[in-house]
Amino acid sequence: MATNETNSSLYRVQVLDRAFAIIDALAETREDASLAEIAAIVKMHKSTVHRLMMNLERHRLVDRDQTGHYRLGMKLYDLGIRAFSRFDIRLRARPHLEKLMSNTEETVHLCILDDGEMLYVDKVEPKRSIRMSSTVGRRNAVHCTAVGKAVLAALPEVVVDQIIAQRGLRRFTARTLTTPAELKSELREIRRRGYAIDDEEMRKAFAVLGRW
Repeated sequence: MATNETNSSLYRVQVLDRAFAIIDALAETREDASLAEIAAIVKMHKSTVHRLMMNLERHRLVDRDQTGHYRLGMKLYDLGIRAFSRFDIRLRARPHLEKLMSNTEETVHLCILDDGEMLYVDKVEPKRSIRMSSTVGRRNAVHCTAVGKAVLAALPEVVVDQIIAQRGLRRFTARTLTTPAELKSELREIRRRGYAIDDEEMRKAFAVLGRW
């Protein structure tokens, strides 16, 4: 009996892992995806993905259009809004974001380190039409963004090593730092000068400043 309960528990966890993998895959796609495309991304059999999609759709976590393509469901939006509304750090940080935006006339972000990535939880934008484009809820790499490197510079080296091992140092542009030695040298410089810069390391054509 105990063995059956253990196997059942493990099966339920596996199902959750697979369901969340599908949700993550849909979050990364720029367009709606077919069942075959999703199965290829998550490396699962189409029949397995189909069963999971039926349950996710039933709970409104994914939506399916008339062509059979899937997108993230509005239930996730609802849950996200509720989660953010209870995220006290946003309320505490908001006056500081607004003051920094007023002083610099630039877009100011509030980010947290989550699972080895930078999660953008809030932002304040200037009123001028030309400004940095960004999205609350987006995730970015730590090693090629100003805010990511600013956070890394404040962490113990052993934690930095763990993040590098977990996430790697993917190249996004010709300027991306892709070796631990390069990144750690940059982190030492950030600590010395007190701020971090994204010098076309994530995308081309603009540089971003982050305070350490």
